[in-house]
Amino acid sequence: MSSLGLLAILTAMFLPPDRRFFALGAAAILDVIAALRAGRNEWRLFSGHFSERHGLFVIIALGEALIAAGVTLSDQPLSGQLLMVAVTAVAGSCALWWTYFGWAKDLLEETMRSQSPARIGRYARDVYSFTHFPLIFGVIGYAISVEETIAHPSDPLAVPGMLALGVGVCLIVGGTALALTLAGVRVPAVRWWMMIGLLASFPALGLIPAWVALALVSLQVAGLALVERGQRPTAIQPASGSPNISSR
Repeated sequence: MSSLGLLAILTAMFLPPDRRFFALGAAAILDVIAALRAGRNEWRLFSGHFSERHGLFVIIALGEALIAAGVTLSDQPLSGQLLMVAVTAVAGSCALWWTYFGWAKDLLEETMRSQSPARIGRYARDVYSFTHFPLIFGVIGYAISVEETIAHPSDPLAVPGMLALGVGVCLIVGGTALALTLAGVRVPAVRWWMMIGLLASFPALGLIPAWVALALVSLQVAGLALVERGQRPTAIQPASGSPNISSR
């Protein structure tokens, strides 16, 4: 099934641009089906290697977001306002980095290490392969919102920019929370409250200047990172069943 997905990707290379979508969509569907089937089997997986590779996807996506912001910034005449937007974008990216790499990545890896051979394939599929997709989509959305903010810092964000910023950040924070939940981790409540607050304030993002909206969302993420420093789960019981992890 995975081979068919690869074949669909190769086929897309020879199709006109307006038809590649169908071949790539078929490849994605075939890959998902292959993953669903593979998760039933026993696998010999190395948790450190698996965690590192998925972490690289996340950090590369965050790096691309900063590069996109830098490219957009280079096309604008430098001003104090644009410099402030650039600093805010970097600070927001660092805060988003912490929501995943601060403690969640290590905890996911440690929990994977405690899985039995019969369960580790399903764990790898659900916690890593599937739930990291929304996380990466969120990083892409955040990058789009940063580009829009740099291009028009004093104007309110249009609906696509609002969606990219609000929903994008929620996908990053929530995607990590979903992965932790599927891993058997009790996610600190502050993470859920942060996402609820962000979604509730979503309409206001289109009523204020774009740079203010970006700054407010970045402050929320930074606040989440600071609060979670004292609330992150630590206790793991690698028994035969699912790991039991509780918050401090």
